[in-house]
Amino acid sequence: MNEGSRGAKTTVPGPVLDGLKGGQKFVITTHLQPDGDAVGSALGLSLGLESAGKEVTLVAADPLPPRYAFLKRFRPWFKPDDVSGFYDAAIFVDCTDPERAGGGKGISELARMVINIDHHVSNSGFGDVKYVDAKVSAVGEQVFYLLKELGVQVDPVVATCLYTAISTDTGSFRYENTGVETHRVVAELLELGADTRLVVEKVYEEKSLSALMLLGQSLCTLRTTAGGQIAWMWVTRSMLEKCGAREDESDGIINYASSVEGVEIGILFREAAGGRIKVGLRSRKKVDVSELAMVLGGGGHPRAAGCWLEGEKREVEKKVLDLAEKLVDQGKDGDLKWMGY
Repeated sequence: MNEGSRGAKTTVPGPVLDGLKGGQKFVITTHLQPDGDAVGSALGLSLGLESAGKEVTLVAADPLPPRYAFLKRFRPWFKPDDVSGFYDAAIFVDCTDPERAGGGKGISELARMVINIDHHVSNSGFGDVKYVDAKVSAVGEQVFYLLKELGVQVDPVVATCLYTAISTDTGSFRYENTGVETHRVVAELLELGADTRLVVEKVYEEKSLSALMLLGQSLCTLRTTAGGQIAWMWVTRSMLEKCGAREDESDGIINYASSVEGVEIGILFREAAGGRIKVGLRSRKKVDVSELAMVLGGGGHPRAAGCWLEGEKREVEKKVLDLAEKLVDQGKDGDLKWMGY
């Protein structure tokens, strides 16, 4: 995908706007292990709708990472089991499918309509009405356009939430998904009072001792293959326990693998509870790792994707590395048919 097609301005579908204008009571949810885009977009949308006189309930199956606690104070979040009643619409933000929301299926049953707002190319197309656009950098951009179309005045708090969403999903505006429109939106958010200093301090500058210790442990596992074009690292359960670290404190470690000179694909294997292994994938510019992730049952973006696998650690590692090596050797971008899948 060329740079001109990334970060392009998007058009909010009429049925989505109609659903939000016509409804009064909404429940908003996002994916498991929510990241900055999920948290910032869901919270920004909820606050925007509330300012328009709507009733909103925010739901998250997993706890919000502490690094985003400065946003959590703006509004309470609930667990799926704590939600009852009936809603005009259930809004799924940054979810490729309802299962990614944990308790999402139950949430859907509480609403007259399901609205799908997402920017992943691997989105399953679920929902009664959809606002899915893989050209935008983050769902935070989509929420900004949506609130403007609804005539909602974006205040400094909402602007800070959306700035967090866009900043984190673009890697501080370093990733390929950052386009001209992305910067235009961010410029407007700054004019509207987004507290960028707060976001930088809380998201990028503050690190716990346990997170830094975990990074040190993980860096010792760094290896390369395919002539230096693939680099991978591990975060194991024993590392987490030794460092007293939370699982979310592994966020960002994958960037060290993908930053190695000459590397095209960076991979992080993280051992989770219950024998599952989370595989994070990053690429520089030659290959589409979302296709690799989808082959393995996951999804994501061309330059950032992931999946969950089960099995013995070395078997999982070998399976992923074998596919990644074939992808690099063939030099394909977004076509795994030659692999036999």
